[in-house]
Amino acid sequence: FRCVQGTIGQPTAQVIDGSLKIKSGSYLSRTFGTGSDADVWTFSCWIKRAALGTTQYIFRTPSVDEGFYFNSNSDKIDIYRYSGSFTYFGTSPSVLRDCAGWQHIVYAHDSNAASGDRLRLYINGVLQKLTSLTDIGSGSNYSLNSAVAHRIGEIDGYMSQCYFVDGQALGPGYFGFTDPLTGTWRPKKFRAEGT
Repeated sequence: FRCVQGTIGQPTAQVIDGSLKIKSGSYLSRTFGTGSDADVWTFSCWIKRAALGTTQYIFRTPSVDEGFYFNSNSDKIDIYRYSGSFTYFGTSPSVLRDCAGWQHIVYAHDSNAASGDRLRLYINGVLQKLTSLTDIGSGSNYSLNSAVAHRIGEIDGYMSQCYFVDGQALGPGYFGFTDPLTGTWRPKKFRAEGT
């Protein structure tokens, strides 16, 4: 089913300028060069969904199918790898069914970190305690951040302020902040200084 779009009574904290509207079946693609540190990176993006109950890939490599997506059955985010069969590295506890507001998603990947801390998923600035089904191996390099085609935005909805940071596993504070007046998570411009 589809979400009804509307902005009446929507707080300004939920308005993201310069968004890209994406229809189902569309996406953006780029083939990466060799990353400086393929096993350490961060992806950050603001997303406003327009449909629920469908599989929607946020970021992935289609050749060696790996990435993360909205699960069609649960509307949670699954982090996965498919190589003949699915390996699920983790699932968010949060259900994302709000089609009226923006959601900020940060996925920080550091396979050199301690076990259980190698994948960090944040939604609106809050670290998600992943339902981990499989932990990635120490120092493992997968297809994300390698010299293959990457896709973002295989969704039905809107995306804005998408960043990919090579060689750093960053937290959400680099991309957003809690508004002291409204208590809502808001976007801010990413600055590379100090990272």
